[in-house]
Formats: sequence, C-alpha cells, structure tokens
Amino acid sequence: MQRNSLALADFLIHERMRISVSGITNYCLSDCGKLIICASSQIYSAKDSTCFGEQPNYLEPIKASLTNVIQPIMCPLNSDIVVCLSNENIFIGYVPTNTWISITNYTSNSGLSAGIPPFVVQEEFDRYIGYWWRPTLTNDGFYQLLYEEVDERNVAVTRLFHGESGGGWENQRYPSAGTENASSTLKICQFKLDSIGQISDVQTFALRLPLKQYIPNFEYLVRVGWTPDGNFVWCQLITRLQQRLSLILIPVDNFLPISNVVDLNSSSSSISNCLPSFATSPCIELVSEVESKFWIKVHDFLTFLKQPWYSKEMDNSLNSSSLLPTDHDCCTFIWASHRTGFTHLYLIQCSWPKTNLKTMCHNETILHEKNTGVLINAKQEFVYQLTSGDWEVTGNQIWLDEENKFVYFEAFKEHPLLRHIYSVSYDDQCKQNQLNCLTMNLSMHTNNNDTFVKKPNQTMQNSSLSMMNSIVQSSLDPLFHDSYLSSKSYPLSYELNTFNAQYGIMIIESSSLNKLVGIQICQVIIKNNERNANRQPVLQHIGWIRKHISHYDAFNGFLPTNPPLVLRFDILSNLDKMVEFYDNANKDNVSVTSSISNYIEFSDPQSILYGQLFLPNSDHSRLLPSGYPTLHFVYGGPGIQLVRGSYSRSVFAHAQLFCHFGYAVFLCDCRGSANRGINFDGYIKNRLGQVELDDHVAFLKYAAKSTGFIDLSRIAIMGYSFGGYMSLMAAMRCHDVYKAAIAISPVVDWLLYDTAYTERYIGLPEDNPEAYTKGNVMEYVSNMPSNKDHLIIFHGGQDENVHFLHTSSLIEKLDASGKPHQFQFYPNSRHRLKHQSHLEATVLSFLEDTLSSSLI
Repeated sequence: MQRNSLALADFLIHERMRISVSGITNYCLSDCGKLIICASSQIYSAKDSTCFGEQPNYLEPIKASLTNVIQPIMCPLNSDIVVCLSNENIFIGYVPTNTWISITNYTSNSGLSAGIPPFVVQEEFDRYIGYWWRPTLTNDGFYQLLYEEVDERNVAVTRLFHGESGGGWENQRYPSAGTENASSTLKICQFKLDSIGQISDVQTFALRLPLKQYIPNFEYLVRVGWTPDGNFVWCQLITRLQQRLSLILIPVDNFLPISNVVDLNSSSSSISNCLPSFATSPCIELVSEVESKFWIKVHDFLTFLKQPWYSKEMDNSLNSSSLLPTDHDCCTFIWASHRTGFTHLYLIQCSWPKTNLKTMCHNETILHEKNTGVLINAKQEFVYQLTSGDWEVTGNQIWLDEENKFVYFEAFKEHPLLRHIYSVSYDDQCKQNQLNCLTMNLSMHTNNNDTFVKKPNQTMQNSSLSMMNSIVQSSLDPLFHDSYLSSKSYPLSYELNTFNAQYGIMIIESSSLNKLVGIQICQVIIKNNERNANRQPVLQHIGWIRKHISHYDAFNGFLPTNPPLVLRFDILSNLDKMVEFYDNANKDNVSVTSSISNYIEFSDPQSILYGQLFLPNSDHSRLLPSGYPTLHFVYGGPGIQLVRGSYSRSVFAHAQLFCHFGYAVFLCDCRGSANRGINFDGYIKNRLGQVELDDHVAFLKYAAKSTGFIDLSRIAIMGYSFGGYMSLMAAMRCHDVYKAAIAISPVVDWLLYDTAYTERYIGLPEDNPEAYTKGNVMEYVSNMPSNKDHLIIFHGGQDENVHFLHTSSLIEKLDASGKPHQFQFYPNSRHRLKHQSHLEATVLSFLEDTLSSSLI
C-alpha cells in the first residue's frame, strides 16, 4: 500500500506501532463468528457460516463504502455495530445494512482531531486507540462511545521534505523537549439503532471543560476505559515529568449534553458557557503513585472486577454484617505498582461517598469560579499484594478468571532472559496465594520432542567441545551452556496471546534460541492441592496451531548460523578490576583467561549483565589466534531488553547475515535496560549518553578475553535509533575500542527529541541543562580522529520520530571540524528505513574497508 492511500495521521499510527501498512492491517472477530477486516485501506465484513449452523464455505467479504480505514472495533453489545477511523475522523457503522455515519468532522492540518492519540502518547506510552465502547446500554437504551479529542494547535510544526511526487513538504506537529504538548479531552457520542437498522438519535456529550482544566495538574492522558458497570469512565493521568500518576474515575453523568461539537476555535467564550449550568458529581481518585527519584512506569495491568469482592478479615474487623455503608460506592481492581522497586500486582478495594456536588458545596458557583471539577480521594479499604520478589510482572496485559479468582500474567521470574506464564489466586480462602508457574511443566510435556533438532556434524561438534573447554566457564550462563554443548533444545520462553476465561482456553506462543515461534492451544484445569487445600491451575496441551521449527532446519539451507553463546558479566564486581586488568594485560601479555576467572563472584543479581555472542558457522579450529572481526550490535537505551532467551527475528537476521560473511556478532544489555526493576532501569536517570557505553565496553572486553573469539583490534559498533546514538558516542568517545561505527536514524541532540521520552529521563532543559549538554553528541566531535574514516551514518528524509535535523546538524559540524565520515541519505524513508538490502550491502562494504576482514 502506498503512503498516499491513507490519510497521513492514519498512516503514521502504523509507523508508531511498527507494523506494515500492506495486506490485512487490522481485524476483529466476535464470539459468534462475525469478522471485520481492514485490507488495502478498505474495510470488509464477513461471517463464519459454521457458527450459524450452516455448511462451511469460503468467506465472502462485503466491502463497506468507507476508504482509508484503520482500527475497527466491534461494539461488545452488538457485533453488527462497528467503529473505525477513516480519513482522520470517527465513523460508526451498522454492518448488515452497510450504513456509516461520521460522528466527527475535522479537517487535516487544523490542529484538532479525534480518535487518534497525540504523537508522544503513541510513541512513548504505547497507546494507539482513541475510542472505547461503553460495556452497557444507558438506562434509556442508548449505545455510547467514549472518544478522545486532541488539540495540537499550540504544538510546534516541523516540516519534513517529501521526495516523492515531485517533492513538497509535510507538516508534523512535534513537541520537542521543553515545548508545549498537545492537550486531550474526552467526549461521548450516544445513539440508538432503529427498527430498519439506521443509526439515529445521535447526540454528543462533553465535560464542562477540557480534561486538562477539569482535572488540573497532569500532562498526559495515558490510559482510558470504562468500569464494567458503565457508570464511570476511568483514566490514568500522569504529570509532565512522569513522577506522579493518578487513576481517576469520572462519573458518566458528568458528561453534559450539547447540541453539537463545541467550536474550540471560538475565542469569545469558554466551553462552560456553551453547556447547561448544573452541578455534577465529583471525580474520584482511586490511586496516586509517586516516584520522586526516577519515573512512573505506565502499564496495562489494570482490571476492574465485575463482581463485588470482600475480605472476610476486614469484615470481622468491622464487626458488621455490612461491609460498607449504603451511602457509599466501592470498586475492586487489580493494579500494578513498582512501589517495592519491582512491578508487582495488588488487589485494591476503594470506597467513596455517594454524594453529588450540591451536597458538597453550599455555593454551586464554586465550580465555575475555580474552572475545575471536584476531585475527592477514595478510601482504600485494603491493598493486598499478590506478587512479590526481585522480579517484574511484564507483558502487555493481565487476564482474570473471576469465577475461580485467578490472575494470569507473564514474568521473568525463573531467569532474567526467560518469560513464563504464572497464576496467582486472589481468593480470600487461599491464605498463601501461592504463585504458580504454568509453563514450567508445560515445557516438559509439549516440547514437540527434540527429534527434529539437527546436530552439527562431528567435526563441528568436536570443535565446539574443544572451544568450550577453553572458555572461562563462569562467563557462560549455566542454563544455556549445556544446550550449546549438546545441541539439545534451549529452554523455551513463553508469551500468552489470549485467554478465554469462560472456556479456560489459552493461546500460547513459545520459542527459544534454537527454535522458531510455535503456537499452541492449552486448556486451563483447576486442581485441588490435597496438602494445603489450595486450588492450582495447570495447563493441558490440546494441539498446535503452528509447531516449532528448528533453527537449523529453517536457515541452514541459505544462511547457516549457530545459536549464540549466552554470556553473563558481574559489572559491579569486575568493572574496576577489569579496566585495570586490561591495561596491564595489554602491557605485559598476561594470560587473560586465568586472571579473569579469579574475579567472578555473582553475589548481587542486580549487577549481572547478560549478552549473546553469535559465531560464524565454521570450524573454530581454523580460527586465527586473535579471534573473529566482530560487530557489536547495540541499543543501550531505556525501556528495551535486547538480550532474551526467545527467538528474535530482527536479532537473528542481523546475526545470520554478518556471521555468513565471517563476522562474530556480540550484543548485551547494560544497566538502564528494561525488566530488571526500577533501580536497575533508573541507572541512566539524568545521564543519557554518559554511562551506557562504559557497561558495553567492559562487557565486550570481558567477552573477548574470556572466550577468545573476539578480535579486539577489529571491532565495529552498529545501532539503530538510540542504538545509533550509542554508535555516534562510541565513534567520538571510544574510537580506541571501535574501529568502525555505523549509526542508523540516530539521535544527536536531546533538545530536538520529543517531550515525553526526553523529559522522563533527563528532565526539562531549563532545569537540567548539564544533562542535555553532556548527552549531546556534538559536544564530542573534537575527540573524533581526523586521519581515518571510521563513521557512516544512515538517515531517512521523512523520519517523523528522530528528525533528519539531528543528522544534518551533526554532518555540518563534522564537515566544519574536518572529521572524515560517510553518509547515506534515504529521501523517502521514515524512521524505519526502506531499502534494507541496500543498507546491508553498504554496511558490509564499509566493514570490509574499515576492519580489513577476510572470510573464514
């Protein structure tokens, strides 16, 4: 699909989500077999005939009249009603009659939009949806759709050059660090469906004021939804520096009817003057998370219980048959917090008085004078921690089985590189609330057997054994070490795709470092534990949707490569000693292997870093004494875990390519990477670009000396986005270590990057100018060698995330300073560069020139 077949804002959502805009881009499926598909910028509907008692048949999709459609969502109350985005406006349709109405009417480049979150909310908080169906009908039988309205008129406009169609310019509203953000408010559209399938009685409701004035002291609307009873809209609001997050309930009756959408361009009156003047109910703050040292991690681990839940212990302590007074409301929900230093789950119940504004305020005009809503703090009746330990709940969501009172979630509890699926009970009868790893036993029974895993030939096997005997054994992670030696299956890592609580069915993905992704169907069975009377779920394998494929079977026919060595490095115990040792080793030719082994003591799990080393698929006995020329593939930024025990297509694709041409590929995570707790994450706070390379260089040198496979005189570093930033910093500050640096779509100056990301880690420019200066690549240009060409930069002219201005500013300074470099420009590429084949060929040629590699 070409870019001009989609509206710009719609197209850019796909860029934020890192998904393709060709083929089937979105779909939704109802329980009764009705299907909505978005493909080639059109929307189609179909139904599975077998779900309606008919003979199986090919799906015959019906094309709707809309164009440029994305993000369809079926109404949970009626799967024939669908909402979607089309040409940057929200449409609601009734599928059987193929009739659609627009509930918004915005024009491009006006600065006003609906249904599409602001750029930074998409990019930095991973929310891509801007509308939500109410789960219940109103008392008078209306359907309601909540949607977000965004005002970007005060956001600075950046112009991106178009190389297509004769050139031109694309305007993008982009808030760089320290500048004004977009503002969001919430509205509700309600309607009925008449007897002939027409959408009728359409009416729009709004808060008295835009949300930012209605509930002040927040900057970003990061999550939104409905409570199960449909009486409240909930939203998560976070401050600009992201150190305070509030979970707020807004009573649905606070949305007041208006005859049409308020004209926000009007300067003569405020929204409150356009709305009826009557008192509304107070908003309720359920949770307030505060993090003064680092930042609040926004998550999707919120689920409201549909049924009331009461603690017997609390009931006894109240000595009352009624837990709450009748004039109080309450709600119970599962929430996640890193208040202990690690993200864990909590069961929370809150209550608040059933009172409206008139009973709270003697003077109704107080609301109008303050121009805000009234916010009351709910009483937390109890906060019960469900999970604990020095590990994190991870993934994209949690799943509830309310009938059996279990929460299902993902975590890296067993090992920092392996994700498993767990259950924990929130039943008050289950005193221990024992954590249960569901997939540990699953891997023993449904691992597809190992008969399909091809072992390397005997020469390679003997070479590997000889090679492994020469490595400092403590540098290898023992969980992966034996798999590499014996060519057995590596341990699997799991991901829960979906869970149907009604039928107890899970769809589970799994993969390993030598198995591609397999997808299986499992049944959850609740068993009683006779020893402690606790019930525990277990998984029973039903069947495979897609079986695992051996890494060898999949790739050895055209780009053979082996799974990686998994390395670990205790940065705190070894950093100072390693620096001193390497200096001495270079001078005195000390035996590195025997010396390093004395330093290894893994006393603090938080100080252990993990890495992977891919080696060319050759007989290592032919290896030169100095080792392989090596490409250090780097990311280095916060919020990402690059090294995992699962199959990563992007990582393995890089490894296969470069190993094929005789290079080893090394990658590692430094302090500041994700899923290790807030203190580990927060290591880079106020220090972007200042500390990450120290960890990477120390680990690289340790890997070289402990394995003998890395030639420290022939090292190149390569990274994309933040990894490109790391590559630039390496070219400027560590050119004695890295003989070549490849930077793709790199950040250069944090003043040019967006508000939410930059300010989360280094604050506002006026508050922390030193961090912005020290993190600016151009501050180190003078350190770069002037006598050799060892830097190449790739960047797209239409990069909407890291603007080309970063690279153009750097190139200007490099030229003015007489620093040699190469540059490859892709005029029609965005942050994800097109023409990967050209990029890879250029990188290989550059490595051949700079590292003088010969094929093994």
